[in-house]
Amino acid sequence: MRKTTALRAAAAAAAVLLTATACNSRRGQDTAQDTAASGACKGQQTTGITDSTIKLGGIYPLSGPASAYGTISKGVAAYFKYVNDNGGIDGRK
Repeated sequence: MRKTTALRAAAAAAAVLLTATACNSRRGQDTAQDTAASGACKGQQTTGITDSTIKLGGIYPLSGPASAYGTISKGVAAYFKYVNDNGGIDGRK
């Protein structure tokens, strides 16, 4: 039980961090059609919330001296897969 709570807290913290560091704010836009980034983020996928999806992004070191932190991305991906397999968040996946 304690491990599950810690995992949920870590996943929630990761989601908040990823949302806070998103490259391009998409506030006020609820259509999935407008997904192209502009400005400094041009050419990158954008993050945001639509009527049917929630997109989050993150950057994790997979090589080099900080590569031990790259395993965090596997945990985050596993948690989001679990959430999506169980209906998502308010029906959004």
